[in-house]
Amino acid sequence: MDLQNARPVVAPEVVTVLIIEDEPPLLDLLQQLVATIGCEVVGAATLGEARGLLKTAPHCAVVLTDQRLPDGMGLDFCKELRAFYPNSIRILSTGFIETDVLLQAINQGEIFRFITKPYNAENVLTLVRDGIARWKTDRENERLKTALIQKNEQLGNANTKLAAALDNSVDLCMDIMDRYDHLLAGHGERVARWCIAMGRELHLSETEIDTLRIAALMHDIGLVSVEREFHKRQQVGWEKLQAVQKAGLTSHPATSAQVVQFHPNQAVAEVVKCHHEWFNGNGYPEGIAYDRIPFLAAILAVPDAYDELPYMRQDTKEFIERNVSVRFHPEAARIFLHLFDNRPEFGEREREVTVSQMAEGMKLTNNVYNSLGVLLVPKGTALTDRHIMRLRQYNATEPIAQRIFISA
Repeated sequence: MDLQNARPVVAPEVVTVLIIEDEPPLLDLLQQLVATIGCEVVGAATLGEARGLLKTAPHCAVVLTDQRLPDGMGLDFCKELRAFYPNSIRILSTGFIETDVLLQAINQGEIFRFITKPYNAENVLTLVRDGIARWKTDRENERLKTALIQKNEQLGNANTKLAAALDNSVDLCMDIMDRYDHLLAGHGERVARWCIAMGRELHLSETEIDTLRIAALMHDIGLVSVEREFHKRQQVGWEKLQAVQKAGLTSHPATSAQVVQFHPNQAVAEVVKCHHEWFNGNGYPEGIAYDRIPFLAAILAVPDAYDELPYMRQDTKEFIERNVSVRFHPEAARIFLHLFDNRPEFGEREREVTVSQMAEGMKLTNNVYNSLGVLLVPKGTALTDRHIMRLRQYNATEPIAQRIFISA
Protein backbone atom coordinates (compact mmCIF):
# COMPACT_ATOMS: atom_id res chain seq x y z
CA MET A 1 0.00 0.00 0.00
CA ASP A 2 1.45 3.40 -1.00
CA LEU A 3 1.39 5.52 2.17
CA GLN A 4 3.59 8.22 0.58
CA ASN A 5 0.74 9.25 -1.76
CA ALA A 6 -1.59 10.02 1.15
CA ARG A 7 -2.36 13.72 1.82
CA PRO A 8 -3.03 14.30 5.55
CA VAL A 9 -6.08 16.42 6.31
CA VAL A 10 -6.88 17.59 9.83
CA ALA A 11 -10.59 17.55 10.50
CA PRO A 12 -12.06 20.29 12.67
CA GLU A 13 -13.70 17.71 14.93
CA VAL A 14 -12.15 14.52 16.27
CA VAL A 15 -14.22 11.45 15.45
CA THR A 16 -13.66 7.74 16.01
CA VAL A 17 -13.04 5.27 13.19
CA LEU A 18 -13.07 1.50 13.79
CA ILE A 19 -11.00 -0.66 11.40
CA ILE A 20 -11.46 -4.45 11.36
CA GLU A 21 -8.70 -6.38 9.53
CA ASP A 22 -7.35 -9.84 10.41
CA GLU A 23 -3.86 -9.24 9.00
CA PRO A 24 -1.94 -7.38 11.76
CA PRO A 25 0.57 -5.56 9.51
CA LEU A 26 -2.21 -4.36 7.23
CA LEU A 27 -4.34 -3.32 10.20
CA ASP A 28 -1.44 -1.31 11.60
CA LEU A 29 -0.86 0.43 8.26
CA LEU A 30 -4.54 1.28 7.87
CA GLN A 31 -4.67 2.75 11.37
CA GLN A 32 -1.65 4.93 10.67
CA LEU A 33 -3.11 6.06 7.36
CA VAL A 34 -6.55 6.99 8.66
CA ALA A 35 -5.01 8.73 11.69
CA THR A 36 -3.51 11.27 9.28
CA ILE A 37 -7.03 12.67 8.81
CA GLY A 38 -7.07 13.66 12.47
CA CYS A 39 -9.35 10.86 13.64
CA GLU A 40 -9.18 8.70 16.70
CA VAL A 41 -8.58 5.23 15.23
CA VAL A 42 -9.19 1.90 16.94
CA GLY A 43 -8.46 -1.48 15.41
CA ALA A 44 -9.73 -5.03 15.77
CA ALA A 45 -8.56 -8.31 14.21
CA THR A 46 -11.85 -10.15 14.70
CA LEU A 47 -15.56 -9.37 14.84
CA GLY A 48 -15.65 -10.45 18.47
CA GLU A 49 -12.95 -7.95 19.34
CA ALA A 50 -14.83 -5.28 17.39
CA ARG A 51 -18.01 -5.97 19.36
CA GLY A 52 -16.07 -5.53 22.59
CA LEU A 53 -14.68 -2.18 21.42
CA LEU A 54 -18.16 -0.99 20.42
CA LYS A 55 -19.45 -1.69 23.93
CA THR A 56 -16.94 0.81 25.34
CA ALA A 57 -17.07 3.21 22.37
CA PRO A 58 -20.53 2.83 20.77
CA HIS A 59 -20.41 6.11 18.86
CA CYS A 60 -17.91 5.21 16.15
CA ALA A 61 -18.46 7.45 13.18
CA VAL A 62 -17.09 5.05 10.56
CA VAL A 63 -16.53 1.30 10.58
CA LEU A 64 -14.21 -0.09 7.88
CA THR A 65 -14.36 -3.89 7.92
CA ASP A 66 -12.89 -6.64 5.82
CA GLN A 67 -15.39 -9.05 4.29
CA ARG A 68 -13.72 -12.36 5.20
CA LEU A 69 -12.74 -12.58 8.85
CA PRO A 70 -11.89 -15.56 11.09
CA ASP A 71 -15.16 -15.41 13.03
CA GLY A 72 -17.62 -14.26 10.39
CA MET A 73 -18.42 -12.21 7.30
CA GLY A 74 -18.05 -8.44 7.26
CA LEU A 75 -21.33 -7.93 5.41
CA ASP A 76 -23.25 -9.81 8.10
CA PHE A 77 -21.54 -7.64 10.70
CA CYS A 78 -22.62 -4.52 8.77
CA LYS A 79 -26.20 -5.73 8.93
CA GLU A 80 -25.76 -6.19 12.68
CA LEU A 81 -24.33 -2.69 12.99
CA ARG A 82 -27.27 -1.26 11.10
CA ALA A 83 -29.64 -2.80 13.63
CA PHE A 84 -27.78 -1.87 16.83
CA TYR A 85 -25.62 1.10 15.79
CA PRO A 86 -27.62 2.67 12.95
CA ASN A 87 -25.70 5.97 13.05
CA SER A 88 -22.37 4.37 12.14
CA ILE A 89 -21.21 4.67 8.55
CA ARG A 90 -20.26 1.22 7.29
CA ILE A 91 -17.59 0.57 4.63
CA LEU A 92 -16.84 -2.96 3.43
CA SER A 93 -13.50 -4.08 1.92
CA THR A 94 -13.12 -7.25 -0.08
CA GLY A 95 -10.57 -9.00 -2.20
CA PHE A 96 -13.30 -10.59 -4.28
CA ILE A 97 -15.52 -8.54 -6.56
CA GLU A 98 -19.06 -9.67 -5.73
CA THR A 99 -20.72 -6.75 -7.50
CA ASP A 100 -24.34 -7.89 -7.28
CA VAL A 101 -24.14 -8.66 -3.57
CA LEU A 102 -22.33 -5.41 -2.79
CA LEU A 103 -24.70 -3.20 -4.81
CA GLN A 104 -27.67 -4.85 -3.16
CA ALA A 105 -26.13 -4.15 0.25
CA ILE A 106 -25.63 -0.49 -0.68
CA ASN A 107 -29.16 -0.13 -2.02
CA GLN A 108 -30.61 -1.69 1.12
CA GLY A 109 -28.64 0.70 3.32
CA GLU A 110 -26.48 -2.00 4.91
CA ILE A 111 -23.22 -0.42 3.76
CA PHE A 112 -22.27 3.10 2.69
CA ARG A 113 -19.54 2.14 0.19
CA PHE A 114 -17.21 -0.74 -0.62
CA ILE A 115 -13.51 -0.82 -1.49
CA THR A 116 -11.50 -3.57 -3.18
CA LYS A 117 -8.14 -4.97 -2.20
CA PRO A 118 -5.28 -4.33 -2.61
CA TYR A 119 -5.86 -0.96 -0.95
CA ASN A 120 -5.02 2.35 -2.54
CA ALA A 121 -4.20 4.89 0.16
CA GLU A 122 -5.95 7.78 -1.59
CA ASN A 123 -9.08 5.71 -2.11
CA VAL A 124 -9.12 4.68 1.54
CA LEU A 125 -8.81 8.28 2.72
CA THR A 126 -11.43 9.47 0.28
CA LEU A 127 -13.93 6.84 1.46
CA VAL A 128 -13.23 7.51 5.14
CA ARG A 129 -13.52 11.28 4.61
CA ASP A 130 -16.80 10.78 2.76
CA GLY A 131 -18.01 8.50 5.54
CA ILE A 132 -17.13 11.06 8.21
CA ALA A 133 -18.84 13.80 6.20
CA ARG A 134 -21.95 11.63 5.88
CA TRP A 135 -21.87 10.85 9.62
CA LYS A 136 -21.63 14.55 10.49
CA THR A 137 -24.45 15.38 8.07
CA ASP A 138 -26.67 12.66 9.54
CA ARG A 139 -25.90 13.80 13.06
CA GLU A 140 -26.61 17.44 12.20
CA ASN A 141 -29.85 16.43 10.49
CA GLU A 142 -30.84 14.51 13.61
CA ARG A 143 -29.99 17.52 15.77
CA LEU A 144 -32.04 19.79 13.52
CA LYS A 145 -34.90 17.30 13.49
CA THR A 146 -34.89 17.19 17.30
CA ALA A 147 -34.70 20.98 17.46
CA LEU A 148 -37.54 21.24 14.92
CA ILE A 149 -39.71 18.87 16.95
CA GLN A 150 -39.02 20.93 20.07
CA LYS A 151 -39.77 24.18 18.23
CA ASN A 152 -42.97 22.71 16.82
CA GLU A 153 -44.01 21.66 20.31
CA GLN A 154 -43.23 25.15 21.59
CA LEU A 155 -45.11 26.65 18.65
CA GLY A 156 -48.03 24.32 19.28
CA ASN A 157 -48.13 25.38 22.93
CA ALA A 158 -47.91 29.03 21.89
CA ASN A 159 -50.70 28.55 19.34
CA THR A 160 -52.84 26.86 21.98
CA LYS A 161 -52.30 29.80 24.32
CA LEU A 162 -52.97 32.26 21.48
CA ALA A 163 -56.17 30.44 20.52
CA ALA A 164 -57.30 30.52 24.15
CA ALA A 165 -56.46 34.23 24.36
CA LEU A 166 -58.39 34.91 21.15
CA ASP A 167 -61.38 32.95 22.43
CA ASN A 168 -61.23 34.93 25.65
CA SER A 169 -61.13 38.17 23.66
CA VAL A 170 -64.18 37.12 21.65
CA ASP A 171 -65.98 36.11 24.85
CA LEU A 172 -65.11 39.48 26.37
CA CYS A 173 -66.58 41.28 23.36
CA MET A 174 -69.72 39.16 23.62
CA ASP A 175 -70.02 40.04 27.29
CA ILE A 176 -69.58 43.75 26.49
CA MET A 177 -72.38 43.58 23.92
CA ASP A 178 -74.67 41.70 26.31
CA ARG A 179 -74.12 44.27 29.05
CA TYR A 180 -74.21 47.34 26.82
CA ASP A 181 -77.46 46.58 25.04
CA HIS A 182 -79.68 43.74 26.18
CA LEU A 183 -81.31 43.65 22.74
CA LEU A 184 -78.00 42.16 21.55
CA ALA A 185 -77.92 39.46 24.24
CA GLY A 186 -77.43 36.05 22.64
CA HIS A 187 -77.89 37.44 19.12
CA GLY A 188 -74.35 36.68 17.98
CA GLU A 189 -74.43 33.13 19.29
CA ARG A 190 -77.75 32.36 17.61
CA VAL A 191 -76.52 33.78 14.31
CA ALA A 192 -73.26 31.82 14.67
CA ARG A 193 -75.16 28.52 14.99
CA TRP A 194 -77.01 29.30 11.77
CA CYS A 195 -73.80 30.27 9.98
CA ILE A 196 -72.03 27.07 11.00
CA ALA A 197 -74.97 24.98 9.77
CA MET A 198 -75.13 26.89 6.48
CA GLY A 199 -71.36 26.56 6.01
CA ARG A 200 -71.50 22.81 6.46
CA GLU A 201 -74.46 22.54 4.08
CA LEU A 202 -72.42 24.47 1.49
CA HIS A 203 -69.37 22.22 2.08
CA LEU A 204 -67.19 25.15 3.04
CA SER A 205 -63.72 24.50 4.43
CA GLU A 206 -63.20 24.40 8.19
CA THR A 207 -61.24 27.66 7.91
CA GLU A 208 -64.17 29.36 6.15
CA ILE A 209 -66.65 27.99 8.69
CA ASP A 210 -64.50 29.25 11.57
CA THR A 211 -64.27 32.64 9.85
CA LEU A 212 -68.07 32.70 9.66
CA ARG A 213 -68.41 31.67 13.29
CA ILE A 214 -66.14 34.40 14.61
CA ALA A 215 -67.66 37.03 12.31
CA ALA A 216 -71.16 36.05 13.44
CA LEU A 217 -70.20 36.37 17.10
CA MET A 218 -68.51 39.74 16.59
CA HIS A 219 -70.47 41.41 13.79
CA ASP A 220 -72.36 43.86 16.02
CA ILE A 221 -69.57 44.87 18.42
CA GLY A 222 -69.49 48.28 16.67
CA LEU A 223 -72.94 49.03 18.08
CA VAL A 224 -71.34 49.82 21.43
CA SER A 225 -70.26 53.07 19.79
CA VAL A 226 -73.91 53.91 19.06
CA GLU A 227 -76.21 55.34 21.71
CA ARG A 228 -78.53 52.69 23.11
CA GLU A 229 -81.61 54.76 22.31
CA PHE A 230 -80.66 54.89 18.60
CA HIS A 231 -80.48 51.11 18.48
CA LYS A 232 -83.77 50.71 20.31
CA ARG A 233 -85.51 53.12 17.93
CA GLN A 234 -84.05 51.27 14.95
CA GLN A 235 -85.89 48.17 16.18
CA VAL A 236 -89.13 50.14 15.82
CA GLY A 237 -88.32 51.48 12.35
CA TRP A 238 -85.68 53.38 10.38
CA GLU A 239 -88.20 55.98 9.31
CA LYS A 240 -88.38 57.30 12.87
CA LEU A 241 -84.63 57.92 13.06
CA GLN A 242 -83.01 61.27 12.36
CA ALA A 243 -80.20 61.53 9.80
CA VAL A 244 -77.46 61.68 12.44
CA GLN A 245 -78.91 58.63 14.16
CA LYS A 246 -79.04 56.68 10.90
CA ALA A 247 -75.44 57.67 10.16
CA GLY A 248 -74.35 56.29 13.51
CA LEU A 249 -76.11 52.99 12.94
CA THR A 250 -74.94 52.56 9.34
CA SER A 251 -71.34 53.07 10.41
CA HIS A 252 -71.37 50.21 12.92
CA PRO A 253 -70.25 47.48 10.44
CA ALA A 254 -67.08 49.46 9.67
CA THR A 255 -66.53 50.10 13.38
CA SER A 256 -67.01 46.41 14.11
CA ALA A 257 -64.46 45.55 11.41
CA GLN A 258 -61.92 47.87 13.03
CA VAL A 259 -62.47 46.24 16.43
CA VAL A 260 -62.00 42.67 15.15
CA GLN A 261 -58.70 43.48 13.46
CA PHE A 262 -57.01 42.09 16.59
CA HIS A 263 -57.88 38.64 15.24
CA PRO A 264 -55.13 37.02 13.09
CA ASN A 265 -57.76 35.76 10.64
CA GLN A 266 -57.98 38.92 8.54
CA ALA A 267 -60.96 37.59 6.58
CA VAL A 268 -63.13 38.06 9.68
CA ALA A 269 -62.91 41.86 9.47
CA GLU A 270 -63.99 41.91 5.80
CA VAL A 271 -66.98 39.64 6.50
CA VAL A 272 -68.02 41.76 9.47
CA LYS A 273 -67.71 44.98 7.46
CA CYS A 274 -69.99 43.73 4.67
CA HIS A 275 -72.71 41.91 6.61
CA HIS A 276 -75.26 44.71 5.97
CA GLU A 277 -74.55 45.04 2.24
CA TRP A 278 -77.52 44.13 0.05
CA PHE A 279 -77.34 41.97 -3.05
CA ASN A 280 -78.91 44.80 -5.11
CA GLY A 281 -76.48 47.43 -3.77
CA ASN A 282 -78.87 49.24 -1.41
CA GLY A 283 -77.09 48.17 1.77
CA TYR A 284 -74.38 49.83 3.84
CA PRO A 285 -71.73 50.98 4.64
CA GLU A 286 -70.37 51.02 1.04
CA GLY A 287 -73.39 50.08 -1.09
CA ILE A 288 -71.55 47.31 -2.96
CA ALA A 289 -73.55 44.65 -4.80
CA TYR A 290 -73.53 41.18 -6.34
CA ASP A 291 -70.18 39.39 -6.41
CA ARG A 292 -68.39 42.36 -4.85
CA ILE A 293 -69.93 41.29 -1.54
CA PRO A 294 -67.79 38.55 0.05
CA PHE A 295 -69.81 35.35 -0.03
CA LEU A 296 -69.24 34.67 3.66
CA ALA A 297 -70.71 38.10 4.43
CA ALA A 298 -73.69 37.26 2.20
CA ILE A 299 -74.21 34.07 4.25
CA LEU A 300 -74.03 35.98 7.54
CA ALA A 301 -76.55 38.57 6.33
CA VAL A 302 -79.45 36.09 6.16
CA PRO A 303 -79.52 34.67 9.72
CA ASP A 304 -78.54 38.10 11.07
CA ALA A 305 -81.69 39.61 9.58
CA TYR A 306 -83.77 36.56 10.52
CA ASP A 307 -82.82 36.69 14.19
CA GLU A 308 -83.84 40.35 14.47
CA LEU A 309 -87.24 39.89 12.80
CA PRO A 310 -90.23 40.09 15.14
CA TYR A 311 -92.42 38.06 12.76
CA MET A 312 -94.01 34.65 13.26
CA ARG A 313 -92.45 31.65 11.51
CA GLN A 314 -94.41 31.79 8.25
CA ASP A 315 -94.10 35.56 7.95
CA THR A 316 -90.35 35.26 8.54
CA LYS A 317 -89.99 32.72 5.75
CA GLU A 318 -92.02 34.91 3.38
CA PHE A 319 -89.81 37.91 4.25
CA ILE A 320 -86.67 35.95 3.33
CA GLU A 321 -88.26 34.69 0.09
CA ARG A 322 -89.37 38.21 -0.92
CA ASN A 323 -85.83 39.48 -0.47
CA VAL A 324 -84.00 36.84 -2.50
CA SER A 325 -81.83 38.70 -5.06
CA VAL A 326 -82.90 41.97 -3.43
CA ARG A 327 -81.40 42.00 0.00
CA PHE A 328 -80.01 38.46 0.10
CA HIS A 329 -77.63 36.51 -2.12
CA PRO A 330 -79.75 33.84 -3.89
CA GLU A 331 -77.46 30.95 -2.93
CA ALA A 332 -77.20 32.03 0.71
CA ALA A 333 -80.98 32.49 0.95
CA ARG A 334 -81.61 29.11 -0.71
CA ILE A 335 -79.42 27.29 1.82
CA PHE A 336 -81.02 29.17 4.71
CA LEU A 337 -84.55 28.27 3.56
CA HIS A 338 -83.50 24.66 3.01
CA LEU A 339 -82.35 24.42 6.62
CA PHE A 340 -85.42 26.34 7.76
CA ASP A 341 -87.72 23.78 6.15
CA ASN A 342 -85.75 20.57 6.71
CA ARG A 343 -83.82 20.98 9.95
CA PRO A 344 -86.21 21.52 12.87
CA GLU A 345 -83.37 22.50 15.18
CA PHE A 346 -82.67 25.46 12.88
CA GLY A 347 -86.14 26.13 11.50
CA GLU A 348 -87.52 26.81 14.96
CA ARG A 349 -86.14 29.82 16.76
CA GLU A 350 -85.46 29.83 20.47
CA ARG A 351 -88.65 30.97 22.09
CA GLU A 352 -88.85 34.47 23.51
CA VAL A 353 -90.63 34.79 26.83
CA THR A 354 -91.49 37.48 29.34
CA VAL A 355 -90.69 37.13 33.02
CA SER A 356 -94.34 36.32 33.73
CA GLN A 357 -94.27 33.47 31.17
CA MET A 358 -91.26 31.72 32.72
CA ALA A 359 -91.76 28.17 33.97
CA GLU A 360 -89.58 25.69 35.82
CA GLY A 361 -87.30 23.67 33.53
CA MET A 362 -86.95 26.34 30.85
CA LYS A 363 -83.29 26.86 29.91
CA LEU A 364 -82.01 30.40 29.36
CA THR A 365 -80.14 30.85 26.10
CA ASN A 366 -78.96 34.37 26.91
CA ASN A 367 -77.79 36.19 30.02
CA VAL A 368 -80.37 38.20 31.95
CA TYR A 369 -79.18 41.59 33.23
CA ASN A 370 -80.70 44.47 35.10
CA SER A 371 -80.79 47.98 33.67
CA LEU A 372 -77.32 48.71 35.07
CA GLY A 373 -75.75 45.72 33.35
CA VAL A 374 -75.53 43.58 36.49
CA LEU A 375 -75.89 39.88 35.68
CA LEU A 376 -78.99 38.42 37.31
CA VAL A 377 -79.04 34.90 35.81
CA PRO A 378 -76.43 33.48 33.38
CA LYS A 379 -77.29 31.80 30.09
CA GLY A 380 -77.49 28.03 30.21
CA THR A 381 -79.31 28.12 33.53
CA ALA A 382 -82.23 25.72 33.88
CA LEU A 383 -84.80 27.84 35.65
CA THR A 384 -86.02 26.75 39.05
CA ASP A 385 -88.87 28.18 41.10
CA ARG A 386 -86.29 30.11 43.09
CA HIS A 387 -84.84 31.75 39.94
CA ILE A 388 -88.31 32.64 38.67
CA MET A 389 -89.44 34.10 42.01
CA ARG A 390 -86.29 36.22 42.23
CA LEU A 391 -86.66 37.54 38.67
CA ARG A 392 -90.35 38.33 39.17
CA GLN A 393 -89.63 40.19 42.42
CA TYR A 394 -86.88 42.16 40.72
CA ASN A 395 -89.06 42.84 37.67
CA ALA A 396 -91.83 44.19 39.90
CA THR A 397 -89.59 46.92 41.32
CA GLU A 398 -87.34 47.55 38.32
CA PRO A 399 -88.70 46.13 35.04
CA ILE A 400 -86.27 43.99 33.01
CA ALA A 401 -86.22 45.62 29.58
CA GLN A 402 -84.20 43.08 27.61
CA ARG A 403 -85.46 40.27 25.42
CA ILE A 404 -85.26 36.84 27.11
CA PHE A 405 -84.90 33.64 25.10
CA ILE A 406 -85.37 30.11 26.38
CA SER A 407 -85.31 26.55 25.16
CA ALA A 408 -87.84 24.23 26.76
